[in-house]
Amino acid sequence: MISIVIPVYNVADYLQKCLDSLIVQCDKEVKLICVDDGSLDESGTILDEYQKKHPKLIEVIHKQNGGLSDARNAGLEIVKSDYVLFFDSDDFASENLISEVKKCINTHHPDLIVFDYYQYFSKTDTKEVIQIGCRQDKVYQLSLQPSILTKVKNAAWNKVYRTSLFKDIRYPKGYLYEDLGTTYKLFLKAKRICFINQPLYNYLADRGGNITTTVDRRLLQLKDMAKEMVEYYKSQRAFEEYREELKYLCVRNLSDGLRKLRFTSDKSLRKEVQESFFGYLKKTFPDYNQCKYPLKQQKYDWLYLNQRFCGLYYKYVV
Repeated sequence: MISIVIPVYNVADYLQKCLDSLIVQCDKEVKLICVDDGSLDESGTILDEYQKKHPKLIEVIHKQNGGLSDARNAGLEIVKSDYVLFFDSDDFASENLISEVKKCINTHHPDLIVFDYYQYFSKTDTKEVIQIGCRQDKVYQLSLQPSILTKVKNAAWNKVYRTSLFKDIRYPKGYLYEDLGTTYKLFLKAKRICFINQPLYNYLADRGGNITTTVDRRLLQLKDMAKEMVEYYKSQRAFEEYREELKYLCVRNLSDGLRKLRFTSDKSLRKEVQESFFGYLKKTFPDYNQCKYPLKQQKYDWLYLNQRFCGLYYKYVV
């Protein structure tokens, strides 16, 4: 019924906790597909040991390093179940993840499920519940409730997908922020969307080297993935119908990217990112500062929504 695809790359310190949290609640209707993406540490060995202990539950793929998208795609190629869930190998599951997902599938027969999650801080062993804010007792349709696009984060891992949604969709290989370029395509294809109002996943927020605080030229790929999303909606003749929602997603994601520039002192990179992001917004959404959904949600959001102010901030303040 459910396959869980777990891309693995150099996470030996976290992998056992991840696998144990899933194995304890799996049954014969669940398959773990672990994709070793050319790990250089002991991750591959750990996977092989777990596969020997649980041969009917775990399938392991060893491949050359190709990045997160490539690993997810490799797992998708061998999925035979009706539903698929992606799981990051440095995170761990809540104890009722599988049971609640099955309950939702059997009750509503959804194409896509989104569930709440914990943001977990390992240094302090504390958790913060991140709630989506949509009703659990309701089946949503994007055409009738387009606002759900603005409430759902683009992360792949707090969602369950009907496998057929991926018939002509794969994660863009070689890119960071690949979830932004993929998740909302799947929402457009899904006819029945459901939510589970329980935190079923523990996202490790303070792992060293987290993409949130690692800034280099790859930050420019955030615009590429925003464009990937928008162009897909245009190809499906759905851009105008969801223009306000797409505008919101582009502005919020790109402004979050601009906020990350404080983690680099590279002035040329700061300038290039600002010109790229604001240039795309002005071209695609000339009215990007005006949206039916609230763009200013944090104290200094106004700063990252204005090219002139943003430029002055990074030139004279940071």
